Amino acid sequence: PRERKAGFLQKTRSHNSAKPLRRLSAYNHSSAGDAFFVGEARHFNSAGDDSRRRGDFVGAIEMYERCRASGQKVRNAKIARRLEAASLGSLGNAYDSLGKHEKAIDHHTRSLAIAEEIGNRQGVADSLNGLGIAYNSLGRYDKAIEHHTRSLAVGMRAQRAPATRHAQPAARAAAP
Repeated sequence: PRERKAGFLQKTRSHNSAKPLRRLSAYNHSSAGDAFFVGEARHFNSAGDDSRRRGDFVGAIEMYERCRASGQKVRNAKIARRLEAASLGSLGNAYDSLGKHEKAIDHHTRSLAIAEEIGNRQGVADSLNGLGIAYNSLGRYDKAIEHHTRSLAVGMRAQRAPATRHAQPAARAAAP
C-alpha cells in the first residue's frame, strides 16, 4: 500500500491542472458574466484537483465536467477555448489515474488540438506531457518517449519543461 501511495502522489504532483486556469486572470474579461464563469470554472477545477489528490477520481471527473460546463458559458472565445483545453487536460489526468488510459488519451488529444489552435504553447506542452504519461501507463514506451520529448521541447520554449521527470523513466523502461 505504501508504494502505491507514493506512485499516486508522484502522478498527482505531475498533473498540476490548476496552473492554466490561474493564468486566465491576466486576460481582460469581456463582461462581468465572463469573470463570474471564469471564477466558477476555477473553483470547480480546484475542487477536482482536491478530489484527485484524495484519490476520489470519480468526484474529480464530476468537478472537471462542471468546470468545462462553466467555461462554455464564457463569451470571450479565447478564454472559453483555453478553459475547454484546461478542463479536457484535467479530465485526461483523472481518467489516467482511474486506469482508463484510452479515455485519457482521447481527452489529452482534444486538449492538445485546442491548445495548438489558440497558440497556447504551455497548454501544448502540458497536453503532450499528459499523453506521454497515458502512453507510459499503457506500456507504449515509444509513444510515451515521443510525447515527452515533444513536451520538453515545447515547454522549454514556453519557459517551463514539465516532462523532464517523466521522460527519463519512460526511456529506461523502453531500453532493452
